[in-house]
Amino acid sequence: CVMLSGETAKGKFPVEAVQMMHKIAREAEAALFHETLIDALKKFQSHRAVDREVAIAMSTVEASVHVHAAAIIVLTTSGYAAHLLSAFRPKCPIIAVTRNIRCARQVHLYRGIHPIYYHLQRKDEWSEDMDARIEFAVHYLKRRSFAEVGDAVVCVTGWRSGSGATNTMRIIKIE
Repeated sequence: CVMLSGETAKGKFPVEAVQMMHKIAREAEAALFHETLIDALKKFQSHRAVDREVAIAMSTVEASVHVHAAAIIVLTTSGYAAHLLSAFRPKCPIIAVTRNIRCARQVHLYRGIHPIYYHLQRKDEWSEDMDARIEFAVHYLKRRSFAEVGDAVVCVTGWRSGSGATNTMRIIKIE
C-alpha cells in the first residue's frame, strides 16, 4: 500500500510524485510470488466450509495461473464475484462486465479490476446475452492490448441472470 500525503501532493512536483509511486507499486506487486499466496489462501480457507462463490473464485484464480491466462472476465451484477476474485490476487487483470453503472464505479476500487459498463440492449435469450457480453470484453482486451489471438481467458458467469447465481467457470481461447 502506498499513500500520497498532502505535503507531497501540494509540493513542486505532484505529477512526478504520483508517477514514482505508481512505479513503486507496480514493482512491489510484481515481486509477489502469486502461487504461494494462492496456496496460503487455500490453506486458510480449507479449515472451514466455503460458499460456492469463494470456491469459484479460488478455482478461477488457480486456473488462470495454470493456463497463463491473459485475463479473467467476470459478468457481475453486484460486483461481489469480482471482489472475491480480486482477494485471491490473480496475476492477470480482472475484467468486470456489468450493466450497473454504480457497480462499475465500486469495483474500480478493488485491486486488479477493470470495470466495463455494458450499455448495449439486453438480448431476449439469456445465454446469447451472456455470450455477447463476453465477446464485448474480449474486444476490450484486444483493443487495450491485454490479450491477443491465441491467448487463454478465464470467464466466470452465472447460471441465470441476477445476483447470487455465479457458479460457472470456463476457459476460452481468443480468436
